Amino acid sequence: MKRITPLFLAAALMTAQATMAETIADTAWTPVALNDTPFEPAGETFVQFNPDGSYFGKDGCNRIRGRYVTNGDAVLLGPAAATMMACPQEIMEQAQAVTKALMAARNYEIRGEELVLLDAEANTLVRLAPRDTE
Repeated sequence: MKRITPLFLAAALMTAQATMAETIADTAWTPVALNDTPFEPAGETFVQFNPDGSYFGKDGCNRIRGRYVTNGDAVLLGPAAATMMACPQEIMEQAQAVTKALMAARNYEIRGEELVLLDAEANTLVRLAPRDTE
């Protein structure tokens, strides 16, 4: 497996519009499992992938945003810019785990109605269900 270097990440994010997959663009998701463990959010938690290659959401405590790029079933989320709200320790730990899973994603699969983000070794990082936006 190739290691993704910061230089590659920067180049990939700068060309995001050219390589976005339509399957996750313009979708919003809520985590239902982290590392195959059921996830019960202690705060609002979601990620939305915009057609322009940007993503935004909430990690349970803070708002997050950044850029993403896809190529086939490969996905790479750029570093998340986040607000710096102080939350109770339990919520902060969940927020860090969610952000860590998103940043480690290298591949994705759509399984039924779920989006599954996988690491470089094809281990499940997070399973997400469609977010109810109404």
